[in-house]
Amino acid sequence: MLLSGLLLACGAGALSSVASKAPKTGVDTAPAATSESAARAALSQILTEAYADAPAGVDGIRLLVHDDEGVELLDLEVGALPRGEALAVASASKLVSALVLLRLVEEGALALSDRVDARVPSPGAYGAVTLDQLGGFVSGLPAHDNCLREARSSVADCAARLLSTTPSAEPGARFDYGGAHLQVAGWMAEQSTGEDWAALFERTLRAPLGLNRAQTRYFTYPQLQRGDHPLIAGGLVISLDDYDRLLALVQGRGELDGRRLIDASRMRRLEQNPYATAAVGSSPMADYGYDWRYGFGTWLLCEGGAATCPRFSSPGAYGFTPWIDHEAGYRAILAMETAAPGGAAWAVPLAERLRPWIAALSAP
Repeated sequence: MLLSGLLLACGAGALSSVASKAPKTGVDTAPAATSESAARAALSQILTEAYADAPAGVDGIRLLVHDDEGVELLDLEVGALPRGEALAVASASKLVSALVLLRLVEEGALALSDRVDARVPSPGAYGAVTLDQLGGFVSGLPAHDNCLREARSSVADCAARLLSTTPSAEPGARFDYGGAHLQVAGWMAEQSTGEDWAALFERTLRAPLGLNRAQTRYFTYPQLQRGDHPLIAGGLVISLDDYDRLLALVQGRGELDGRRLIDASRMRRLEQNPYATAAVGSSPMADYGYDWRYGFGTWLLCEGGAATCPRFSSPGAYGFTPWIDHEAGYRAILAMETAAPGGAAWAVPLAERLRPWIAALSAP
């Protein structure tokens, strides 16, 4: 039974599996002249009340916030969740995988305009699909396939199987949230470089950012830490501190500790949606009542089909929810790990309640 639940953790099935308990929905409104102490008190109260009614398996919740200068504004822990503890972050992996792809674009190994048929053999009916469309989840691929759950498979074998399916729409015409798009993008990356996904993650992000090598990696079943076939859209295991390093790179639009890893113009793709007119198929956020669209491995936290949005996130099925707010000038992670998929249905509304109070805390 545990395995069947874990199988859903990369896509809409997991995110739409609503937890039995959920915090109050909607967005709180912080008073215009909120003091720092009042904002901190409100955040503490919201988190404490939420933790008292948290889904099964949540031993602790932690909210970590940094401003645009990298100054830690808040580290609020309710229960017990050490910053160095390895967590299965599920679909928060999508943002990280998008960074790997953008690093390869920076190197010249890939281009966002690259077509599938230019990078992989046997593209099937998906030859005209671009890497950009894969990252935007508008490739026409099925949202899910059992191959994503096969621990003894490989990125190449699974992607080949996905490319043998019948498209649901023309490239760019329909958005469907799920794990298939990034698995095919991962195969394009492997084919273009001659390196497997684990080596690409190590070279492009883990080593340059000094992330914990022993515990930071992709699995097929991340909660079990099992399976060498990496679930690119949902298999990452990583600590809060290490994920925050990655999020700091995003906040700096490709620059961290004075070193530029990705050009700022390429990083802006994370907050853009060139497919705003695409039909919306599978969307867990629509199930939650949010009219949010997709960037490149990111949910854009603006209602409607906005072409750009300064706020974006990548919540995971076990509740781990990172986001960037360039407009308010901060990055934040709401960290937790539920026992089963469904945590995002609880964590996303909670993050929405927290956002205005964090903005008040980070205001000059």
